[in-house]
Amino acid sequence: MEPGASAYLFALGTIATTFVGFSAIIMIFRQTAGAGLSPLDSWITLVFIQLGFIVTAGSLSAPLLELCGVSPTVAYRSCSGVITIVLAAFAVSYPMRRKRVSGVPTPGFVWIDLSLLGVCILVLLAGALDRPRNLASGSFAAGLTGALFTAGLGYLHALGNLHKETKRATDLSVPGARPTKA
Repeated sequence: MEPGASAYLFALGTIATTFVGFSAIIMIFRQTAGAGLSPLDSWITLVFIQLGFIVTAGSLSAPLLELCGVSPTVAYRSCSGVITIVLAAFAVSYPMRRKRVSGVPTPGFVWIDLSLLGVCILVLLAGALDRPRNLASGSFAAGLTGALFTAGLGYLHALGNLHKETKRATDLSVPGARPTKA
């Protein structure tokens, strides 16, 4: 593995792990601010922790395989394939899992985030298939980076939506207050 590739993947893994901690801390602040954590809040936190750790595991897996003597091409292609399967299972099952927790259909912003994650899955799949030729490492890094960016965007969408729901509930609980338009 080129030194730049391993450095990039290690940096990506570090950033993904930081994202995991950050997403958990924000929810804890939300709880301590008096909003409490609903089952959906807890589940959303779990989802973003899972996504962050998927990216972290992916970032560490190719360098680990190389340390074990696997050729770089095989390492990137196999890791791309495994992460493709994991992320595809995650994305396909997400709407059903979310509905089970929230009791409501999946909001539009989530479908946008899942579509973006789908693009990342396609990039990873291209790396697994080594198409275009000899770009497995670039496809792997781009797919993982895109998955992390998509997770960050999804987290901001989820947090904004939870903020609107909390504000709406607060407005309705204050006597004489008018509900906000959402």
